Amino acid sequence: MADRTTDPTSHAYIDYAEGLHALLSGDPTRACLRLEHALTFFGTGEDVPHVGVLHRLGMAYQQLGDTHRAIDCYERIVAITQAHGESMYRSFALWALGDAVWRQGETGRAVQLIEQSLRLTRVVHTPRTAVGCLETLGLIAGEGRDARRAVVLIGAAEELGRTVGSPTVRSPGMLVAREEFERRVSQVLGSKEVVAAARRDGQRLGFEAAIAYALGEQPPEPSADPSVRLTKREQQVAELVAEGLTNRAIAARLVISPRTAQGHVEHVLTKLGFTSRTQIAAWVVERGQQQ
Repeated sequence: MADRTTDPTSHAYIDYAEGLHALLSGDPTRACLRLEHALTFFGTGEDVPHVGVLHRLGMAYQQLGDTHRAIDCYERIVAITQAHGESMYRSFALWALGDAVWRQGETGRAVQLIEQSLRLTRVVHTPRTAVGCLETLGLIAGEGRDARRAVVLIGAAEELGRTVGSPTVRSPGMLVAREEFERRVSQVLGSKEVVAAARRDGQRLGFEAAIAYALGEQPPEPSADPSVRLTKREQQVAELVAEGLTNRAIAARLVISPRTAQGHVEHVLTKLGFTSRTQIAAWVVERGQQQ
């Protein structure tokens, strides 16, 4: 049918469809070719097809590793949607732009763009975009020393992605970044149990709470797995920690060596998935209120 028509609009939509098919089939080179053809027609205006083509074209260029062209596409989307008061495409473009500039080393600008995206994402309620935002912020946090926050964000992205059928890892480059992330946070946090506990805390957040956490609107409140059981000695140590005692004071109270007391405290932290004595104290108080 396309061969028999001379209508340029029809041909532009066919190029768009073929480009999208190539993109989703893992052929970004062909996707760029077809989408660029579509853009020569739709690019004369500022309507939805124009924004849609730029959206997919940016993704295709990013898959090819052509970050500069991808950024150009996303910046054009942001400009068009902002001028027309549109939020859904803009929320996606802000995240994609933030992710792209972060990969170029502009971490501060990346965080600002992604936080803008999250605020819009909350308004228009687009969980798929939130998944991308949370994951990129998690990877950024993982580059610094805030490893626990990084794992919480990734855990939130994984669970939110699972609920909407949107995987967090989208490309080989992202897969490499995730592997490096897992290695780094495991090294910083020191044990698989602590990493797993932080991931569970992220998975429990949900859409609204995850965005609030990512934006720093509410502090993370780690919660221990209810199935975790401390030994009698570990429970005693936890209660003494809650009283504000140091390891040396705990050792004196229980008539054990300071090294043994330290070992008990570390076991309690690991079992509960906590990283500070303050969290142990809060847990002891909470359990006392429930009993």
